[in-house]
Amino acid sequence: MTDSDALARRLDRLQAGVRPDYDDDVLDRLVVLGRAGVGIGVAILADGVLFVGAVGKPVPFAEAVRDAAIDAIAHIDFTAEDRQSLLDGFVQAETRLQELMEERRELVERYPPDTTIDDIPVQDSFEYFGAFREPSTIDLRQVKVHYQGHAPMEVAHVRLHRSRIAAWWPLKAQGVEVNYSARPPEDDST
Repeated sequence: MTDSDALARRLDRLQAGVRPDYDDDVLDRLVVLGRAGVGIGVAILADGVLFVGAVGKPVPFAEAVRDAAIDAIAHIDFTAEDRQSLLDGFVQAETRLQELMEERRELVERYPPDTTIDDIPVQDSFEYFGAFREPSTIDLRQVKVHYQGHAPMEVAHVRLHRSRIAAWWPLKAQGVEVNYSARPPEDDST
């Protein structure tokens, strides 16, 4: 390996380590747990809307999108094969994401913690550094959506881009009610 190759690989590693604006290690861990099936209850404030639910896996979200697509395309004249191909694509994309996450986890486990950039073969480097990238979205299930001036709405699944999150906090148990009112609190100072 030449010096320029080693330098290029080190620069690539630096770039791979750049963290996004929505850097939050605790939320990262909640997303990983949720994708593994451990749904921890959270409340998330994003774009002025309060979302209360449990962090979940991405595949059920894709299945919900597929089910909505079934209803939406029911009246369109597709062949049965074309319809099935279109609908299966939603779940296949999310299933592939799960497989990719598993492959990356296995790749990371292959190298000891003290591994340097020079110890990783070039063909593994992209996947190796990709394994440390935080998910850009968070999937919630069993969600109550609170929007100012409207009654709370219950939905099965919500996907939020993490860059839109202004605040979040954990809930101690599933089904925690959040009191959210469109009216400001009464002023007791008069």
